[in-house]
Amino acid sequence: MFCVHLFGSPALETTTGREPLPAARPYQLLAYLACRGTWVSRDALATIFWPERDTSTARGNLRFVLVQIRRLGHVAKLEAQAGSLRWLVDSDVHRFERAIAEGRWSDAIDLYQGQLLDGFELPAPAPFCDWLQFERARLHALWHDAVSVQLAQLLLDPPACAALASRALRTDPFDETTLSYRLRALARLGRQEDLRRAYRDYAQHLAGELGIEPSAALRDLVRELDVKHAGGPVAATGAGVVNAASQAVVGRRAELRRIRQLMLDADCRWLTITGPGGVGKSSLAQAAMPQLASEFADGVNWIALNDIQTVEQVASSCAVTLGLELRGTNSPRQQVADHLRDAQALLVFDNAEHLTGLGPWLGTLLGNCRRLKILVTSRARLETADEWLLPLDGLPAPEPDETEVDALCAFDAVHLFDLRARRVHPDFDLRAHAAEVAALVRAVEGLPLAIELAAVWVRLLPVAEIRRELVRSLDLLDRADASQVRGHRMRDSLEHSWCMLGPTEQRTLMRLAVFQGDFSREAALVVAEAALPLLAALADRSLLRTTEQGRFVFHPLVQQFALEKLTQAGADEELAVRTRHAEHFVMLLARYNEFDAVDQRSALQQIGIEFKNVLAAWRWAIESRRVDLLQRCAAAMEGFLDARGQQEAGLEEFDRARTAIDESRAEHQAARCQIELGCAAFCFRRGEFREGERAARAALQAAQRARYRFGIKTSTNTLGLMLWRLGKMKEAAFCLRDVLRRARVDGEQAEVPLYAGNLAAVERELGNYDESARLLEEALAGHRRLGHHAGIHSALSELANLQLDRGRPAAAVTLALEGLGLAERSGFRRNVPYFHRILADACFELGDLGRAREHAQQALDAIGSGGDRAVEPACRLRMSYIDMRSGPRASALSGLQAAAHLAIEMQSPRIKIAVLLAYARYCLLVARPDRARTMFAVAARHPSATRRQRELAEAEFAACATATSDGGPTWGDAPASSLDEDLDLLLSDIA
Repeated sequence: MFCVHLFGSPALETTTGREPLPAARPYQLLAYLACRGTWVSRDALATIFWPERDTSTARGNLRFVLVQIRRLGHVAKLEAQAGSLRWLVDSDVHRFERAIAEGRWSDAIDLYQGQLLDGFELPAPAPFCDWLQFERARLHALWHDAVSVQLAQLLLDPPACAALASRALRTDPFDETTLSYRLRALARLGRQEDLRRAYRDYAQHLAGELGIEPSAALRDLVRELDVKHAGGPVAATGAGVVNAASQAVVGRRAELRRIRQLMLDADCRWLTITGPGGVGKSSLAQAAMPQLASEFADGVNWIALNDIQTVEQVASSCAVTLGLELRGTNSPRQQVADHLRDAQALLVFDNAEHLTGLGPWLGTLLGNCRRLKILVTSRARLETADEWLLPLDGLPAPEPDETEVDALCAFDAVHLFDLRARRVHPDFDLRAHAAEVAALVRAVEGLPLAIELAAVWVRLLPVAEIRRELVRSLDLLDRADASQVRGHRMRDSLEHSWCMLGPTEQRTLMRLAVFQGDFSREAALVVAEAALPLLAALADRSLLRTTEQGRFVFHPLVQQFALEKLTQAGADEELAVRTRHAEHFVMLLARYNEFDAVDQRSALQQIGIEFKNVLAAWRWAIESRRVDLLQRCAAAMEGFLDARGQQEAGLEEFDRARTAIDESRAEHQAARCQIELGCAAFCFRRGEFREGERAARAALQAAQRARYRFGIKTSTNTLGLMLWRLGKMKEAAFCLRDVLRRARVDGEQAEVPLYAGNLAAVERELGNYDESARLLEEALAGHRRLGHHAGIHSALSELANLQLDRGRPAAAVTLALEGLGLAERSGFRRNVPYFHRILADACFELGDLGRAREHAQQALDAIGSGGDRAVEPACRLRMSYIDMRSGPRASALSGLQAAAHLAIEMQSPRIKIAVLLAYARYCLLVARPDRARTMFAVAARHPSATRRQRELAEAEFAACATATSDGGPTWGDAPASSLDEDLDLLLSDIA
């Protein structure tokens, strides 16, 4: 028996017993390899454990540690090859992950004996600590999910449910979900005192550690359980903040219908309209009052609570509104209750959230007055058993893809802007500015107060400029004319919200503001130290929202305000939060650095969910010149953007990253290599081969300076591909043969198939078909063995091309269909056009022009949505060939000219020759044999021509000579011209 225990205090378990693992470097390295459970390159290990050292020194340190490890008697299974290490050993982490995957929740819970590698973070290098923190969060999230599922299944077994919940709470004492299961189990067991004690202890712990109270949902659950199981209700209070505008309502038809429906429902006696400041809660309540007046014989009454500080003052205000004269010794509360005891009335309380104790009194009032109903506006729920909720969001705003003017003007948010704009600018023409207004109201998510404050500025500024100012800062909304919006200021509303928060909630809110878009609770915990109860408290106060996926998101104006507070907290605080944010998301991205070796569909999905934050982390690393972070995630960033077909955006991001690199500093060279490689990859996809060659040479230079062996190989491979596309076949073959030789020497199982496939493409175009086939079979087998989807696609594509070159179109169709199916299933959009292009060529050779055209068009469509642009000329040429056979000649010529423009732009001799051959055939079609013969001769003689291009050109030249009565000029007599001269003739041709 041999097992590594990685949860809790690390230890080795053998037949002789359990041996603790000390937090020394050899054991940290072993623990890391045990967790990974796969081959890890020596360069990656050197970077993780000796990040401050140059590559050579770090590799030397690694060798020394490996010598120490091999002296240990219990790690005989440690495997090594020239470039990588692996320790395939049984561990509790791998057992845990298998149990999760197989749905064995109980086994998984038993295996989780504490956080991963407890005590191994000190002393340890920063990259190792980052990895450890990320893995701890990931495994803890899996454990939490397992506990939740198991607890739900155990609800019918209350003793077991309570025991599991108690055990889980010892690991995560702030987990409200787990606590709620424990409370339900205690209630079912009739242990009311234990239930109250558990809740009270949790509330005290929460207040002491975080300075907040339990969430409204938990408080409601406790009341429900305590009442249902014959106990008295557990007291719980809460507070929120709001100062909404009270103004005529625009839109809200559905909400008004809903309010009327609920207020007439016998079961709903108390409805609270909740939402952030400025969303229009007060206006909506006011608009609902006339619609409800006929339903309440004793009146509908408005009680404004803005300036009221105590519940007694509320009761006095109610008395004034009701026309009740307070007399005698009874309290105002009691006198109001007596007055309303039999009244069929509706009381509307506006801005109620700041009054502690209001909820219990209103609940008592409802209990004493059986025909009374209550409508409340509040930024936070009042958390009583009788309360029903109607959350209010912003007004509906147009989606970004909506462009029809009539449709834009129909949205309520746009209509509100128009109404307020015409108050200060009577000639404002909504239809002329509909698109800009739509963008503005979308930017504030339809928040009425923000729309009204922004609309005031049309008297001085264009709508587009108002929107730009609004996105940058809240100042524009603070400087609006108060007389136009009844004295409100956006910042006043937000500041009021801020002041109602406790110190811990304020600190959490401003830290969370660094997130872009929505974020997970795990990320919130790492970046902002925001436990779930804190997130729930902010959501209860309408300062955060939850998505259907259980993630959290800000309203953009609340986020702007919170970011201002973060800046005011000081440079050190902001730097610390942004650093944690960047390091967390860089670590997430870096998990996918070996993009071809992971489940690409899952990787695309996971990175896609977090991409806004990943991109923010990337850009912060650039601005802060954290080249260590850029180096750690550059490969994954390039792989993700490339797989998503976002080459233009990728080139922009990597070009921006170049500004963080100091080329004179040795420690920046490895990062420079990665950045230049990313630029080169995007240039390759965009057909910018000369710029790609420059980037590849820069990457190779940096890798050589850093003695970065992996970088040297990758750069050489990329350079070879660029040279191939530029028609420098011998230089390309030299580079690709060299890098394949290096990979074989290093024994890198993942590299050999990749480099073999790339070399095969060059060997094919050199005419070495047998060697190309051999390399491709090796590449395909290697990629299949490793599960590298992108590599499989590439090998299948090249095998299909080889079959076409050998005149076997049916075999090419079989291979291309297999590759197309894999590309579509794995989500690799960039590879889709390759296979459609091959299918178009094969169908053309088989005489099926209809299917050939269909596949060529599908290839062009796929390129437009993110495919490899280098495929486009071939698709244009295939469409032109089809038109030469069956379509109008003008269309054929137009396609040739489009392909010529692309060939000139890409500066690729291979593509230019392909265009020239197609144009020569067009010239034969329109009876210009002399011009055709000249072009065939130019193509055949060009040193960059592939074997197939040369053979086709020679055959066509010979056919032209045979077809003429005098035999035409001989090969040697053919006039000389150049590729570019002949392409100029094509571009000036007229059908």
